[in-house]
Amino acid sequence: MEIISGLFDSLTAIDPSGQVVMRAAESVTSRDQISWIIKVRPGQFFHNGEAVTAQSFVDAWNAAAYGPNEWPTNAYFRNVAGYAALNPPSGAPTATTLAGLQVGDDYTLQVTLTEPFNQFPQLLSYPGLAPLPEAAFADLEAFDQHPIGNGPFKVKDDTDTEQRAELVRFEEYAGPRPARSEGVTFTYFPTLADAYADARSGSSDIMLHIPPDLAAEARQIFGDRYQETRSAVVEYLGLPLRDERFAQRDVRRAISMAIDRDRITAEVLGGAYDPLRSLFPPGLPGARAGSCEMYCEYNPDLARAMFGQAGGFEGTLTLFYPEGDDSYDRAMHEVAADLQRNLGLEDVQFERAEPADYFTTLGTQASPGPFRFNWVMDYPSVENYLAQLARPGNWVGYEAGTAQDYIGKAAEVADPVKGLPYYQLAEAEFLNDMPVVPLWSWRALTCHSARVTDVHTDPFANLRLEEVQVTS
Repeated sequence: MEIISGLFDSLTAIDPSGQVVMRAAESVTSRDQISWIIKVRPGQFFHNGEAVTAQSFVDAWNAAAYGPNEWPTNAYFRNVAGYAALNPPSGAPTATTLAGLQVGDDYTLQVTLTEPFNQFPQLLSYPGLAPLPEAAFADLEAFDQHPIGNGPFKVKDDTDTEQRAELVRFEEYAGPRPARSEGVTFTYFPTLADAYADARSGSSDIMLHIPPDLAAEARQIFGDRYQETRSAVVEYLGLPLRDERFAQRDVRRAISMAIDRDRITAEVLGGAYDPLRSLFPPGLPGARAGSCEMYCEYNPDLARAMFGQAGGFEGTLTLFYPEGDDSYDRAMHEVAADLQRNLGLEDVQFERAEPADYFTTLGTQASPGPFRFNWVMDYPSVENYLAQLARPGNWVGYEAGTAQDYIGKAAEVADPVKGLPYYQLAEAEFLNDMPVVPLWSWRALTCHSARVTDVHTDPFANLRLEEVQVTS
């Protein structure tokens, strides 16, 4: 994500306090939360010299929204008028462009949604909604290998994107965040542990996403060049409701109360993550500390009693999680130990999958059992978390009727702050039903060498690349 953020400017951005600020846009306004007028900042250019205009966004968005293209950002346009015609449930699309996108002049774009959505300015900060130059559509394969953006950095001409990514400062950049360094090289490592070893040896200047079990060592070695900052990443245990063994709400509640979040975050995750007793990360507007105080508190006696009264559990319990960070494996084994010890489960197994296969399995609701997943916000709103959990076809198979009603009411309010109580009511519905079990929230764990300064992360736990300065 740091590479994309360096290469592209979206219409809006999120400042360190979590507020929306303009980036490629001069303004984003609406009177009814349905029809939005976007004024694009004049005088901006892509790295190949093309001007950034309203049409640059329309072309990119239409390509992403057109179902047969199968772009991963497709669903982000589902609220734009005309989306259904580009994504019919069966048969061929009846249109190739979104009816809700209209270009007024070179720097004016009107977007019409199908329903009120007061979080639209926040959504526009998502990097997947950045503009694309005409050159991208002339040869998409070449563009994929050598992206042409409108951000403060551009891809170096001779970089080998298979082994590393080398970016250099875009000298003609005219946006609000010029790069302070001449460039940056991203090196790929097989594992996070390998990347950390490279940073510890002094070969790398910045290490992002230090594994939590190495946090204590990193604190000691790097001193004030080690940072822990609160991030918007939260981790859940999803319970597949298609499996009748999880159909009883009290079974799901008991599973949550049987997990000792405090012990696992302190002993297994190095004290670098925080126990989660809410559906949302702390600090996000609308998030309430302790909103899941009842069923997210460790209470093994009540968990065992509730589990037994609900009928218990027969057969093998399989915990499903992706290959990757070793902390995933250790944490899931500790969750299993708690469930065995506190609920009397005898047969607990583990199944891991490569990330691509893992998410394909979740997308088809074919998980063999409870599964670990995390979510980092696309934009700073509790709605972003709720929408993913409540959407039709969600991974756990939860029918979120009442919660969906509250989400819809919150989005209609002109002042987003006044819509927060509705989102909190939706959260209460989830926590009462417990189709997903909140586990812990992440911190962004970062270290850097003495050769660089101004190393900061944003609310998404991504490096603010343009701010980094080289001292030697």
